[in-house]
Amino acid sequence: MAGFLRYVSDGHTVRDALNMAAIPEATYKAWRMRYADFRVQVDQAKTKPIVNPDLIHPELRDGYHKPGRRKSVFDFVVERKLYFGHDTPDFQAEIVDMLSTLRGGDVLMVLLPPEHGKTTLFEDFACLTLGHNPSFRFHVGSESQQLSKKILGRIRSRMSPPPGSYLWRYVRDLGPFAPQMGDTQIQAWTATHFDVRDKGTDERDYSMAALGFGSQIIGSRSEGLHNDDLQSRKTLSQTEELFEVWRQDWLSRPGETGWTTVFGNRVDNGDIYEAIEENLSSDVLRIVRYPPYRMVDGQTVPLWPDRWPLEKLERFRDSGKVSGETWDRNWMQNPRSRRFLTFREEDLDRLKVPGKTFMDQHPGRMAWVTLDPALGSKNAVMALLPSSESLEIVDIQEDEGLRSNEAIMGVVEDMILRLRSRGITVSDLIIEAKNFQAGLARDERLLKMRDAYGFDVREHLTGVNKYDENIGVPSMVHTVVNRQLVLPYGEDERTRFWIDELRRQMLAWKPYMKGTKLRQDILMALWFGWIRWRSLNKPDLDTIRSDWRHQGVPYAKTGSGLIVPTRYTPIFGRAS
Repeated sequence: MAGFLRYVSDGHTVRDALNMAAIPEATYKAWRMRYADFRVQVDQAKTKPIVNPDLIHPELRDGYHKPGRRKSVFDFVVERKLYFGHDTPDFQAEIVDMLSTLRGGDVLMVLLPPEHGKTTLFEDFACLTLGHNPSFRFHVGSESQQLSKKILGRIRSRMSPPPGSYLWRYVRDLGPFAPQMGDTQIQAWTATHFDVRDKGTDERDYSMAALGFGSQIIGSRSEGLHNDDLQSRKTLSQTEELFEVWRQDWLSRPGETGWTTVFGNRVDNGDIYEAIEENLSSDVLRIVRYPPYRMVDGQTVPLWPDRWPLEKLERFRDSGKVSGETWDRNWMQNPRSRRFLTFREEDLDRLKVPGKTFMDQHPGRMAWVTLDPALGSKNAVMALLPSSESLEIVDIQEDEGLRSNEAIMGVVEDMILRLRSRGITVSDLIIEAKNFQAGLARDERLLKMRDAYGFDVREHLTGVNKYDENIGVPSMVHTVVNRQLVLPYGEDERTRFWIDELRRQMLAWKPYMKGTKLRQDILMALWFGWIRWRSLNKPDLDTIRSDWRHQGVPYAKTGSGLIVPTRYTPIFGRAS
């Protein structure tokens, strides 16, 4: 009966399906008269479409994928659409590509905004993996076993769909997976663990098992440990305990031969994702952060335009449904905790000037260009117009994945030419000159550029001076409070995008957090220029601190001038 229904659901006529299943027509008619459920299933199988044929890859549509044919390497995007009807946006295809190239023992952590399909992506990947490789073993872990059981349950239900379901194509081509009627084979098939039918009788570990903090560990080994939403705000205070369980008990499941994936979105400073980043070696850990939109060729491009177009994202962000802190934390993957807040939102917002943009002309003005160089990661360049009264940002550029000093110098030259087109001459290039950057700062090609455009090269060395009592990043607060920093915020997409990104980095910044742990490249480029501006315009710190007490600003001094949040203890790097 099941075979007949599968043939009908695949589009065959009832007569052909009867012949293929070797069922007499009289038997079919008797079943229809006797079993009401059977009549409904046949009618549904005849009328319910599997997938729009026009959307199926031609090779698959024309019969390339024969029943029972499995491949060690399969086209995830094509088969996902064929069997489950799901399109794969570019960022999800990138994630699958990264996952399929992981080495044994590697960990891939992907931080995504909510509602961007991370759980469904894994479910589809796991279904196809077990279809092509029944001996593969998965563990699925979440904050609670109840959550991981939902993922396991959806995968298991796809493997035993009701007759007439469009999922019969998946079962027909890559299955069967579930226990078969009348079969004497003992096969695990429960809410917490299951085996697929062709796994192999000599394999003692389950095809998939669900984990949760505090739950019993089911199964001993796996080729793939997938972690989905490991923490919520309810368990933020338990990060240390959760991480130790994850590292000692869960991470040992794939060992050094299998891989581990962690999908989630940031909870707050001090969450388990931060603990993973701080404690695992960069040799085994790869981290990818996807904000809901990014800047591409001067245009703001949404990550998933079909599901979250830019207008929808902006409307949601400004709707009041999420706070600024929630947006930064869960959507931009840039968490900031109020207890470590150095710069206040209201102070930064007062710096915005709606009438200014990065396209404005400034004939005859002299600018500084600051560079926080990076090979392979985020390279930040900023242009600043200094005066005795203020420091104005007039351009920002960030590039990721630059592979050579030539590429970095090309970005600097592009910035200089862009400024010259606006009537601005560059007088100083302030460049981080630590480690490899020292060679860049003294590169002959850069010195030739210096001579061609007439600017001075000034080296900056970042170290503990980032927290210095007089020139550290928190000491920029007095410039912000006194409105001496000018942020253009006119009706220009590019201007607003980069000023918003700078604002996010300033709100997220906290002392003693490494740049590899907290994005701060644009903030560092600003700080390099601010130090020089501060050296030429030394303020009266005692007077400023006295004024702050009257303004009610929640900052306190330490020693002779470091400005920090009132509850922050810089020596230990934690709230007092």
